[in-house]
Amino acid sequence: MQESAKSTSTIGKLLKELSSTLSENHAAVVNRHLNAISRRMGADGNRRLEELSEIDGSINEKVKNLFPGINLKLHFEVPDFNEIFNAGTVKVYENGAEGRDVASYGHGAQRSVQMALIQHLAEIKQADDSPTTTLLLIDEPELYLHPFAIEQVREALHSLSLNGYQVVYSTHSAQMITAERAQHTLFVRKSLEKGTYIRTPLRDALQRAVPNTESQAGHLFSLSQSTQILFANEVVLTEGKTELRLLPLIYKQIKIKTFGQDNVALIETGSVDNVGKTIAILREMDLPSKAVVDLDYVFKGAIHSSFIKRDDQDLIFLQRLLKSLRDDGVIEMRGDLPNAAHCAVMAEDARSHDAISSLHDKLRARNIWLWKKGAIEAHLGLRAKNENEWARFKTCVENPEIGIQNACDDFAGVHELIEWLG
Repeated sequence: MQESAKSTSTIGKLLKELSSTLSENHAAVVNRHLNAISRRMGADGNRRLEELSEIDGSINEKVKNLFPGINLKLHFEVPDFNEIFNAGTVKVYENGAEGRDVASYGHGAQRSVQMALIQHLAEIKQADDSPTTTLLLIDEPELYLHPFAIEQVREALHSLSLNGYQVVYSTHSAQMITAERAQHTLFVRKSLEKGTYIRTPLRDALQRAVPNTESQAGHLFSLSQSTQILFANEVVLTEGKTELRLLPLIYKQIKIKTFGQDNVALIETGSVDNVGKTIAILREMDLPSKAVVDLDYVFKGAIHSSFIKRDDQDLIFLQRLLKSLRDDGVIEMRGDLPNAAHCAVMAEDARSHDAISSLHDKLRARNIWLWKKGAIEAHLGLRAKNENEWARFKTCVENPEIGIQNACDDFAGVHELIEWLG
């Protein structure tokens, strides 16, 4: 496989970058040999080939009758070391066969050659102290590469950036962006209203929405772990692993398409306390978001985020109901803050239903979905929060004789959530 590497081609430019070390070590020797050729082939060479002089004489005999007063000499320009590199080629041999032009192969083979050169360049530059001002622009370096190759190219480009290169690339692959680098990534979007524009980077949005630097780390970690946000048009936040595992399945069963097909990213916040601030961060990024929370969220997270007031009458009613359930020995609760188990018991008490529904509507107006039965497990009919129970539910859903409607204890409530998300 062979590709002409003119200085304007990608491979030509990469070969030129690679020539620096060779030039230092071998340019003098190579140029000495090239000069020897020039002395034999050039018009002014002092050791010019006799055959060329004979040709010159024959031509001049003929030209003097056509254009008197001129004298001709054949001249063959000999390139120097750098010019040879600029006009170099790359040959790749497949299964011992004769080298072929890269154009006869697919785009994947051509891109692989380019990326292999980039990886080699990254390796030699790690041990090279010479400064560079080279700007490396690549459009979608992940094209035609398998997942492990994408990771290798990503790290090679990062290595070059650490060794003086200015590396700029566009990508549609989450594999090209690690969690640590997601915070600095530029989000380019296009809309009818704004045209092409750049969203606020994650790090900048974080500093605006969460000024307290000590509390930034958790939000940054939870958001950057899902590089889906770099490509999403909307984000759904969850606080529990059950939602993370089962909502994609439920969404596809009901909507007949995936979250990804709707450009939606599903992200676990890790804590109810993170929901409000994470929504604020995403708002700074001009990225619409919704959250799905358990009932215990209203007693702490919703208050801290000012989504529910401390003197809200529905909240006060539920607090009194919890105290009554504790005093009656129905639940064991220390302090005033209930956990998910306490809320699940309370949600079964008919006296709580009106207040929970009212709080559900208030949070829904804030783009937050509150599970009326306390948590998603009650709506799905799950007996536990573990892999075995999630697998059992998945099996029921995918069983044609059961299906999503019969697999859920509260299909109407689950269906309403999915329609709200979509």
